[in-house]
Amino acid sequence: ASAPQGDQRYDIVVDGAGDVDGDGYTDLVMGAPYDASTKSDLRDVYEGRAFVWYGSASGVRADRVRLAEADPQVGSHFGRCVAALGDVDGDGFDDLGVAADDELHVFAGGSSGVEATPLELTVDHELTDGFAGALAGVGDLDGDGFDDMLVGAENSDDAGSHSGAGYLYYGGASGPGERSMRFVAADASERARFGSSVSGAGDMDGDGHLDVVVGAYGDSSLVDDAGALYLYLHVADDIDEAEERKVVAPDIDPDDAFGFAVGGGGDVDGDGFDDVVASALTDEQALDQGGSVYVVYGTCTVESVWYVDADGDGHGGSDTIEACTMPPGYAATSDDCDDDDDASHPTADEVCDDTDNDCDEAVDEDAVDAPTWYADDDDDGFTSEVSVTDCLPPSGYSAASGLVDCDDADPSIHPAAEDVPGDGIDQDCDGLDASRADTGDSGLDEGPPPLPSRCSGCAGQGSAVGIFLFPLLAVARRRA
Repeated sequence: ASAPQGDQRYDIVVDGAGDVDGDGYTDLVMGAPYDASTKSDLRDVYEGRAFVWYGSASGVRADRVRLAEADPQVGSHFGRCVAALGDVDGDGFDDLGVAADDELHVFAGGSSGVEATPLELTVDHELTDGFAGALAGVGDLDGDGFDDMLVGAENSDDAGSHSGAGYLYYGGASGPGERSMRFVAADASERARFGSSVSGAGDMDGDGHLDVVVGAYGDSSLVDDAGALYLYLHVADDIDEAEERKVVAPDIDPDDAFGFAVGGGGDVDGDGFDDVVASALTDEQALDQGGSVYVVYGTCTVESVWYVDADGDGHGGSDTIEACTMPPGYAATSDDCDDDDDASHPTADEVCDDTDNDCDEAVDEDAVDAPTWYADDDDDGFTSEVSVTDCLPPSGYSAASGLVDCDDADPSIHPAAEDVPGDGIDQDCDGLDASRADTGDSGLDEGPPPLPSRCSGCAGQGSAVGIFLFPLLAVARRRA
């Protein structure tokens, strides 16, 4: 990065900027609130600047982009607070927030880098509120696809001088500000400086919703100027005071300024709940005003009911326990009909074993291994093609007989019956009715008897001889 020029002091505030140009590399943003084109030694004339350095495969690029107010004002201290906001306008590029005294500017990212002109932002606040003294992107709190941002105003006078306030701005297609809300601490008090620091907190209570944290380093509710943090949980939409949790340092002392700075720490202890890191600027545990850092660990705030799973099939019985997370040997449901048998639960296959395997209060119904049974209504030992599938054969049904009964209402008709010749009934189910009794020599009893031969003893040639003689007889008669 290039060196600062003159009275540029951009080491005051720095933050990762996200990926504002969409090239896959993280960028940096720095604020120089005391940048002054007049090079004056008076702090009140500093108009300030902000600078963006783009990341690359070889690290941070040497060139930089300078951001400024469209109409720079003397003494505005533009760049006094900078923050990566995520993608507040939903265009696929991360965006930046840069604050001046009581002003906030949002710069959109793009394929060519950060835009020089900030997005329109409607802000309703008093010019002495210290608005935007703290700024943070907090993710997509309301799940609408646009990231949101949190802003502090530590000098707000809602509950007395410098009691402080917070602002939540929801992202939208045209940027943040289409919807917003203002909130204060439930126990707001004079000089608490609520909003002196703000941050996203991840999911501290494991409920699937993002949380936020606000610092009030001047809080004196227990000890003068000891400071405090305010956690807001379950932020699915607006900040809800009912979900506010106040946190003070465990070794609280006067003038600690706990909550002067705060940030999301991720899951520091790996317990599945995100944690928060907070500073106590003037804590004197080790040195005179040496300061210290605290980790506030996340945990569940509402215990869930879990059910004993004695057979380990993933379905619980009736015995319960209340805990933040499911202990070993427990399940989330109580739908097991036999918690001593791991083959019986609502997702098990029903089989033919005289047990309700799938817990539907029906034994062996629709079993996957049930055989097919065929009707034998006439009880002749031969079954028809009518069938059912069940674990046990219903009355009038049996295993397939192999040969199909062609008339299951008549016990005298079946494939093994003797066919009665000429009665018009197919008793043996072969598709034919016998016309003569079974001779026993060929095994066939169907069809008319053969005609007698005209030439007995002609050894099978009678037909041919007869055909030959008829013309000879005719010739002889003509000659006579």
